[in-house]
Amino acid sequence: MSDSEAGRPEVEAAAGGRRPVLRLPDLPALRLGRVGKGLEPADWLLWLFRAIAVFEVLKGLVHWAVLLCAGTSFFDTPLAFRAATVLFAALDPVAGVGMWLTSSWGAVLWLLAAVAQVALCLFVPAAFGHLWLLVAVEVAAIAAYVWLTLRIAAERDEV
Repeated sequence: MSDSEAGRPEVEAAAGGRRPVLRLPDLPALRLGRVGKGLEPADWLLWLFRAIAVFEVLKGLVHWAVLLCAGTSFFDTPLAFRAATVLFAALDPVAGVGMWLTSSWGAVLWLLAAVAQVALCLFVPAAFGHLWLLVAVEVAAIAAYVWLTLRIAAERDEV
């Protein structure tokens, strides 16, 4: 790799030339002891991944509690609620683990779960009702993820 390509997204050979490969940004270990310099966007993205991971695992535990400890019979609830609860009881903890590990599959599962949860809350209120706080948190997390990823990509292009 030449000096001009250093710091840029990885490039792979293609039939017609070279093309950039889209990847999640590398998340280095946090460097909290740095003097005179604040956290970089990659550090903030790592903290965001960890916060989302904790949130997703907690959401998954809530869904499991509904499945296992419901005050009324789980089968007396509407079908949409049952289907969504089972889906998120399985998806949220796995996405949380993937986000904690900062893996690309974790981010994909989290985005899938977040978009599905927002869509269900907005368009199928029979599933969970309108949980505006949950929708706001999910949308804010997605926006922060996109913004930080774009900032990291822009910094790499400047180098």
